[in-house]
Amino acid sequence: MPIQRFVRFSISKFAAEERPYEKAATITRYLYYLLAATSFATLNTINVYLSKEEVFSPIWTIRWSRYFGYHSTVIMVVLLFTFCSLAGAFFWQYRAARLAAFFGTLQIHAFLSSFSEADHQMYPWLYILFLFLLLGGLFFELAADELDLRHFRRVPLAEPEP
Repeated sequence: MPIQRFVRFSISKFAAEERPYEKAATITRYLYYLLAATSFATLNTINVYLSKEEVFSPIWTIRWSRYFGYHSTVIMVVLLFTFCSLAGAFFWQYRAARLAAFFGTLQIHAFLSSFSEADHQMYPWLYILFLFLLLGGLFFELAADELDLRHFRRVPLAEPEP
């Protein structure tokens, strides 16, 4: 039974459409939904991290953990990642929510890399979230039909002669 029967989304139709705002918004929205799903998967593995206390050596972005106990640090980092990724998923239009998602991902990456070896699985997330953080409010805080494209036109070097 093909999956298209249950899912009414076609990537080829989506790519062929000439609506850049909707494309960018859809890609951004689903990226943050996928990040939230990743945070729930991390939340399921919290018991694995609670048992690794003897090899924990925090790196620079998680130095604050030495002021708390190890178990408190594990719970705080995992919950921070979960709540920040949910903020990114629900409020992806706003830069503050995207910043929170980046910060939560940075903290979980620092935590996962603090066990005597670098954890490389979160690097692509960090790169992508940083780039999405640079998206301004132009495309997400204005409606698609309210975009003023006059500022984006190419300015000629000289006026054309009549």
